[in-house]
Amino acid sequence: MGLFKYSAVLFQVIALLVVDPSSAYVYKTKKYITNQSWESIQDLGFSRISVGLDDTAWAITAGNELYRNNDGKRWARIPGSLSDISGINSNVAWGVSPNNIIYRYQNGQWFMVNGKLTSISAAVHDEYVQNVEHVWGISPSNSLWYCYYQRTTRGCYWKNIHKPNQLRVMAVASVGDGTAFALFDVRDATGYVMYRWNGASWSLVDERLVQIQATSNRRIIGVNALGEVRVFNVDDNTWKTINSFKSTRSFFAAAGINAWILSRKPLDGDGGDGGDGGYSNGNGNGNGNGNGKEYGGGGGTGTDVAYETVYETIEE
Repeated sequence: MGLFKYSAVLFQVIALLVVDPSSAYVYKTKKYITNQSWESIQDLGFSRISVGLDDTAWAITAGNELYRNNDGKRWARIPGSLSDISGINSNVAWGVSPNNIIYRYQNGQWFMVNGKLTSISAAVHDEYVQNVEHVWGISPSNSLWYCYYQRTTRGCYWKNIHKPNQLRVMAVASVGDGTAFALFDVRDATGYVMYRWNGASWSLVDERLVQIQATSNRRIIGVNALGEVRVFNVDDNTWKTINSFKSTRSFFAAAGINAWILSRKPLDGDGGDGGDGGYSNGNGNGNGNGNGKEYGGGGGTGTDVAYETVYETIEE
């Protein structure tokens, strides 16, 4: 047991990636999250991806690098690297470093947030009123934590959430209203057992997944052991499979306006040329179209630093 406090520091995020498979193909739906028409996006060896409510994608590579995609085409390198990322929009994201430090990105700067986590999930309930962010995470000791984050105070008062039957938690997804979905270490051929937190207690969900993420548009998205991408609509309480292709082995899914997937195999009929996005280094504009093979120029590497003092704690 211990008490963690973090005060102001000047930093550049440095990290190595947790062991995860990297993708060979990136796809997103063309018009909407449940649309069955997909387009190829440039892949840079991503192992994790998160998509904000404005469809901005944040992705981590197997080479420990962090990228952002604002337009569905070109990836821009963001200084520093993280082991987990949860994007809210193009200007706001939460991340965790490999030494379990929590960071929050806003308007080009990284701020350290109190506590230690190994994974993180953040979402907002109202896309027009975003002063509150609902953040969930898993600690190094596999405890489950929730933070009601107010942007005006910049700090998390973490609340420990009990786990059903004290099961080991594998992943958690914030719905954006204080509730969440989580996967726990009981598995069958299709995935891990899933529970839903309603703000007071857990209930078993009739669905199994191996990966799960929440979106800020009241949906849960994930992948099962068969490689199927499944979407849950929180408001009408229904599940839907959104990829009809059989040969693709999706292993990571995220969603904003559209669904995004990382896959080890190309979609049926796709030559796998990596999409038509360019690449820019740092916060530069870049100008490459590339077809996924030619990279656009970059504007400097840059280093985002910030001071922030916080006093709230996570207790372990």
